[in-house]
Amino acid sequence: LGRYDSNGSLARICIAVHGTVYKNQITFCPYSPYENIPFADTLSARFHVPVLLENEANLCAIGEQACTFPAGSMIFVSVHSGIGIGIMFDGRLFQGFTGKAGEFGHMILVPEGKQCYCGKLGCADAYCAASALTDETCQTLEQFMKSLENLAILISNLRMAYDMDIILGGEIGGYLTEYMIPLGEKVMEYNGFDHDVRYLKMCSYKREASAVGAAKHFLQEFIKNI
Repeated sequence: LGRYDSNGSLARICIAVHGTVYKNQITFCPYSPYENIPFADTLSARFHVPVLLENEANLCAIGEQACTFPAGSMIFVSVHSGIGIGIMFDGRLFQGFTGKAGEFGHMILVPEGKQCYCGKLGCADAYCAASALTDETCQTLEQFMKSLENLAILISNLRMAYDMDIILGGEIGGYLTEYMIPLGEKVMEYNGFDHDVRYLKMCSYKREASAVGAAKHFLQEFIKNI
């Protein structure tokens, strides 16, 4: 980056963050040393273009919504090294008062359970993230399906909380297509209010959703300024 010269060809920069972002600043991110510093301003000064920092799942929700739910409401569940959730209300991203809306990965799923990297015990992240779904305890298909139990509980809780369609995606979630039927069956075990799981859908993009979301954000910004 220190030697990079855009020669005027660089228009915008967006960084998808596995953590919380508020007012274009990283406020919590276990994978980054750039918490609570003006990282976006530093990059913008270096490259002379606007820089957006945004939660990865939020960007995925924007990207998926642009493709699947043009003016609707939905929840995007990103299963990767952690659990990220982006929430769209009537075509608009919901971020909460300080950017922490959707941090269901740190909702307690199992009281006094496994240690989470955030310091708490029993977070959904510790049970539903890629590391939990693919660890050494999942040696057989039966064991893997058992590990999906916690993900099913999380999905059921989200449905009860928001009553919206739920899109499963992310680096791992986007590749669970062949397990959607048994996952849906597990979800139904915990949801006595819906008669089917048509609200649970696979994502349209496997890895590109956050990039599409960033492009849509900047495009909307550009249109506003015309």
